[in-house]
Amino acid sequence: MLASPKALWDNSLLLIKDNVSEQQYNTWFKPIVFESYKPSTKTLLVQVPSPLVYEYLEQNYAPVRGDGSV
Repeated sequence: MLASPKALWDNSLLLIKDNVSEQQYNTWFKPIVFESYKPSTKTLLVQVPSPLVYEYLEQNYAPVRGDGSV
């Protein structure tokens, strides 16, 4: 059985938690909330608490791919 998109997001958060400091995780990643997944476009929608968080994540973490490379 395939994991649900929510479960995959939760697993992603665990991976992130293992690769950033506790403070970074709690500040920037823990507040992110899974909203939905659209299989036809393979698009994951998450909710961030503010535009500041969105901008910070985009500037500092968006270039990182799933294999950890930039």
